[in-house]
Amino acid sequence: MEPLVSVIIPVYNMEAYLVRCLDSVCTGTYRNLEIICVDDGSRDRSLEILREYKALDSRIIVIAKENGGVSSARNAALDRMTGEYVTFIDADDSVHPQYVELMIEAMLLSHTDCVFAGHKSISNESEAVDDACYELNAKDVLVLSSVEACKHTVVNSGICSRLIPRDIVAKTRFPVELAYGEDTLFTLELLQNNPTLKVGLVSFRVYYYWIREGSLVTKGRDQNILRFLSTIASLASAPEKEQIYLEVLFRRGLYFRYLYIYCQKERQLSKGIGRILKSKIKQLLRSRHFSPRYKLTRTLYSLFPGIERRNRLRLNPQLREKET
Repeated sequence: MEPLVSVIIPVYNMEAYLVRCLDSVCTGTYRNLEIICVDDGSRDRSLEILREYKALDSRIIVIAKENGGVSSARNAALDRMTGEYVTFIDADDSVHPQYVELMIEAMLLSHTDCVFAGHKSISNESEAVDDACYELNAKDVLVLSSVEACKHTVVNSGICSRLIPRDIVAKTRFPVELAYGEDTLFTLELLQNNPTLKVGLVSFRVYYYWIREGSLVTKGRDQNILRFLSTIASLASAPEKEQIYLEVLFRRGLYFRYLYIYCQKERQLSKGIGRILKSKIKQLLRSRHFSPRYKLTRTLYSLFPGIERRNRLRLNPQLREKET
């Protein structure tokens, strides 16, 4: 018997994209699903569309609630789910027909506890979506420890395109107080609470992230960056969380500071990020979790943005084109 997989889809004013998303999930090759769609107080036809699909597919569960944000919607679905595994899909995205099937296979093949799949960014409707049939081999799955996963870019890629056992997420919920980075904190807490976790990273890009005007990634993000980084810095103060959260703080903080200084010319934001990074230098230098080289470079980069910029341009000269 195939394990039941809970697919969680938060929905808010998504009538223009919802049909594409639901069609891709409902027609997938893996059939034993419960598809939990949470309408977060939509003011368009989203809830009506969900109920129409529910009438056609008994696997669909519709939860209607007052608007509380994407974290609130995902948490409501986590409280309702009964599947052995859970995966998250955004209502304006879509997935490959083998999306769930491949992740289940990858988990079994690699003997890992959870699986993260690759995603493809699509900027317009004319771009081709790859629906070719995939055959999974052991070489297609990279096995990472919890700490290695935190250092990998997979932690920065959102909560979607992941398959996680129910018992691992049982006590973890999304922070409703954050409007940015809530998925990163959710992932970090999972990895922090399960230090022996093995993560399988699938090379296939079976999740389709549709870039659209007005999405959370392209609009209204900047004012929430400082709050996110401040939360990470606060969590890093706990000795048992130091290794994972400090690494994420310096990696994400240095990236955003570079972005705001050299690309977007947002001086106030860059100064705020600089203050957060400098406040954690002493803790970094005292930590036993990082090599002397790591401590030295992060300290220099935090104190001298120009040095950090030169290193970024050395590793990726194309970044110069994005600087204005």
